[in-house]
Amino acid sequence: METLQLERRGFALDLSLDFHDMHSWNVFRGTFQQTIDSEKIAAMGRQVLAHGFIEPLTGSIAKPEEIIAGSGLREGLSYQGIASRVRAVLSASERAMAESGVVSARAYAPEAMSAFAMKLKAHFPRCISTEYTTDPEERDWLYPIPFGDLSDLFLESDRFDLACTSDLLEYVPSMDDALAELRRILAPGGWHIGTVSFRYLHQDSERRAERIGDRIVHHLEAIHNGPPDSAKGTLMFEQPGWDILDRARAAGFRKAFMRFHLSARHGILAEDTGGVFVLCCQK
Repeated sequence: METLQLERRGFALDLSLDFHDMHSWNVFRGTFQQTIDSEKIAAMGRQVLAHGFIEPLTGSIAKPEEIIAGSGLREGLSYQGIASRVRAVLSASERAMAESGVVSARAYAPEAMSAFAMKLKAHFPRCISTEYTTDPEERDWLYPIPFGDLSDLFLESDRFDLACTSDLLEYVPSMDDALAELRRILAPGGWHIGTVSFRYLHQDSERRAERIGDRIVHHLEAIHNGPPDSAKGTLMFEQPGWDILDRARAAGFRKAFMRFHLSARHGILAEDTGGVFVLCCQK
């Protein structure tokens, strides 16, 4: 466990820590929960709503009247369509590019229609985004946005400084294939940074469904993610545990860790843990 930053201002706690395994997280968690509890995290959320925050990467000032509280902290505190969880990815991306000395990153972001991808494209002129669908009519409607299967991308190898995902890997039939493909397109020293629906209390990932030929076999009750008007949304195949770090290393990444980020300054909070976990993998 590496301590990167710790600054306390009453309930305004700025915390950024890297965890390379579940054990180091458990050691920290036992101490941390004695220092800050759910009431203090809720108080920080109210502070963010009352005073605003600074958006990572862009430096944009989110004024209180521009922030949408939402139904929870991780998926809420939304500013220009960017929730707390996604700001954690922006923050980790900003740091990774700064430490790598990259001034104008060549970046990749799937989910081209999302506010997150649009934010990255506005900040990084050399950013390409893709969309994925199995519906021919929807694919035609999305044109000219490039089609991109995260486990079999059309992009060149060894080209990108940054590849970002946001709660996406768990919806790809093979998370291992997706990790390997993200590593393939990254240049040496490049970073994959993103969030997942993380089982932070468990070492092992949970396989919920798998694709066998043309069939989907369900091992647990189906979980879907999608827009409110979607009939079902996208199926979650696997919910990652701490073993995702070993699997990222097995895919060829030389570094893989979870960054735990909690920041009132940047409006990054989560209700269960206080902060947001961000998967950081360097080629």
